[in-house]
Formats: sequence, C-alpha cells, structure tokens
Amino acid sequence: MNGFIPGNQNILQINSDKLKVVDNQFISPTYSLDLAKQVWHLIQTDNFGLYHAASLGQCSILEFAKYILKCLNREINLIPIKLSELDYPAPRPKYSALENKKLKDSGLNIMRPWQEAVLDYLKEKKYLLFGFFFF
Repeated sequence: MNGFIPGNQNILQINSDKLKVVDNQFISPTYSLDLAKQVWHLIQTDNFGLYHAASLGQCSILEFAKYILKCLNREINLIPIKLSELDYPAPRPKYSALENKKLKDSGLNIMRPWQEAVLDYLKEKKYLLFGFFFF
C-alpha cells in the first residue's frame, strides 16, 4: 500500500515547505485494498480473461499530490517538474491511466473514484482521525 501515495509517502511525512512533483505523468491512483476487493469479486464469478482494474478517474502526479495535501489541510509549495527531469533507471510512461472497460461491460466493476480511496487510505493510516473534511 505504500505505492498508493506518491514518493513512498514522502508527501505525508515531509518536513519541508516545498516538494518537486511531476506534472506531465498521468495515472489512475489505486488503493491496493480496493484492488484486492475487485479481484475477489471477479474470481467469485465464472468470468475469465484479462481485465484492467484501477480506481475510477485519472490525474497527474501533481494533481494527486495537491489533492492529498488538501485532504490533510497541509500547506506545501509544490514545484511542478517534467518527468524527463528525473533520473530513473528505466523509462517511465507519461500516460499510464487505466480504464476498467471489460469490468464495466461485464457489470463487475466495483472500483470507486480515486479521490474516495485516498480519503479512506488516509483514515486507515491514521493521517485523518475523524473523517471530517472541509473543502
């Protein structure tokens, strides 16, 4: 579950007032607990084949970070950078968002929007204690 929040939870534990975040890589952030529930739901059926399963919606890494900070009511200066500025050992795709088309077409999709999953993740990990959010 550590991969659900960008940078191995750096955004949750950062002590700085600024953080560089990629603004041109798009993802479908997916909570592993939701994914496990979706897989369990699927294997209880007679359906088989290759399925994409991800939280509903997509966002840039920057948008994801902004949403997390908004939920936590944290003020950190997010500095947009390009994916090409990072020194990864292997190339990373700019667009890796997924669509649950086969799950939806089969009436088996139980994945929820990524924003809802973020809130539950933050509550589960005790970053949010009471579940009261004011936007």
